[in-house]
Amino acid sequence: MGDDAAEQVPPEARSRVASYDWMGSTALRPVGLAIAGSIAGAFGVRETLIAAAAIVVAASAAISPSRMCGTWSACTAQRRGPLGPS
Repeated sequence: MGDDAAEQVPPEARSRVASYDWMGSTALRPVGLAIAGSIAGAFGVRETLIAAAAIVVAASAAISPSRMCGTWSACTAQRRGPLGPS
């Protein structure tokens, strides 16, 4: 569980949320592998890897802190709030 998610979850529930996150990721891994294998069989391994890399880059750019806050320092200051770090 990332820092941003941990800030949204009450302290007493963080371990439970992290375990559900891990369990879901682990349980769905075989599904992802089966889908990736099918796509690679249909379109080719190279094309599948290029498409997967493009998806990762696009998703990372979409959720980067600089896009959310303007700059990293602005984002950090916004998280701190008027009373200091939370």
